[in-house]
Formats: sequence, C-alpha cells, structure tokens
Amino acid sequence: MKQLTVYIALMLFAVTGRSQCDFGSHSIDWNDAWLSCETSENPNSARPEGHWIMYDLGEPHQMYATHIWNLNVPGSTGQGVRNCFFEVSLDGEEWETVTSFEVPEAPGNDDYIGVTGPDLEGATGRYLLVSVENNWNGDACSGFAEIRVDIQEATVEVAEQQGFAFNVYPNPADEVINLRHYLSGNVEAEIYDGAGRMVWNNSLLTNTLMLDVSSWDSGLYLFLLRREDGMSSAQRFLVR
Repeated sequence: MKQLTVYIALMLFAVTGRSQCDFGSHSIDWNDAWLSCETSENPNSARPEGHWIMYDLGEPHQMYATHIWNLNVPGSTGQGVRNCFFEVSLDGEEWETVTSFEVPEAPGNDDYIGVTGPDLEGATGRYLLVSVENNWNGDACSGFAEIRVDIQEATVEVAEQQGFAFNVYPNPADEVINLRHYLSGNVEAEIYDGAGRMVWNNSLLTNTLMLDVSSWDSGLYLFLLRREDGMSSAQRFLVR
C-alpha cells in the first residue's frame, strides 16, 4: 500500500509521497501559523461550537502517527492549542473519536521541533477532524503551526475483475450488508478488509445473503464473488 503524509498548516493540506518526515525546527512567523479567533459550528454535531480543522482526504484512508507544532510566535504561544480531539468519519456526518491529546505550549523560539502527537492506530476515514477544547492562556483565539499525519490508502490488494453484475446494499452499511446475485451453480464469496486480509468467506446456496457487520471495524471492504468457471467480480463497500 502507498504510504503518504498529510501536512495540516494554515488550513491548507498537501499530500506527498514521503513515508518518513524530517521533523526540523519551525518558524516563529505568523505567516506560518493557523489562528482561529471566531468559533463556528462543529462538523460533529455532538460537539459544541468552537475552533476546529477538518480535512477531506477524498476517499477512506487509514491514519497512523502524527507530529504537531503548536503556535510558536513569541509573546503569543499561550494562544496555542492545549487540549484537542482527533476524530474520523467516513461520510462527514457520523464521527468516531479516536483520541484526545494535550499539546505542550511552544517555546516561541526558532529551534522548536514540535512534539510527537497521538498515534491514530489505523483509524479509517475519509475525513479527519481536529477539535480544539482549550488553549494555554484562555484567550479567545486558538491556533497551531502545523500537524503531520501518516496515512495509507485504504485499498484492497485483490484484483478486481468485473465479469458479471451483483448488488451489495446498503452502502455504506451500519448493521447488515445484503447481497443479491443472478448466478446459477456453485458460487464462492469472500470479503477482504482494507489491508487485504480475508475476513469472511462462504459458499452461497441461494441468490441472496444478509450478513451482520455491526461488530466489524469501520472502513473499506471488498466483496468478491467467484463462480464455477473461475470468473470473478468484486465490489467495494463501507462499514460505518
């Protein structure tokens, strides 16, 4: 799988092909910081209005190690974020809180190298939300300098051959996933998770199937059907 690094700074995100980060010193310039002085409605309706940053990765990714540079402008480091929450979502509506984290106050000097942030441990989502709870001096404004997040594309390394049609619904799925196919004879079914691991398989005796996925990890899955002549087809679905 492709290893990526997401850079969060000044409300702008760039995706690069680097798998390791050079955690060097950080600027003390306001132009190299993100500062929010007006609260707004949080994308996660369970959280109050406040300061937050959200990024849309475009498709589900697994998220891992983070590195954080707090607001590092001399005389204003107290506006740096203190406590915050990291949350992920597949659809931008239902959110999973991965962890909370206290970011140490920055020293306000030009050799500040930031701190190791929380490991998101493969949490899967299309959206990453960082919600600010408070800062270091109680000021109305809160800010970061930069956040880096290591991510992997949540793709399934199984060859997809669209040789025949079948239906998988609902997609995304919350509690059950349904299958309907129009094949005759022996049909083998397999499901793979985002890391390419087989998580379920069975022979199908009927043309329909209802599978309980309520206890499965949120993320991207691949449903593969294989008929007797070896021809296979696959469809992706999300579990929320």
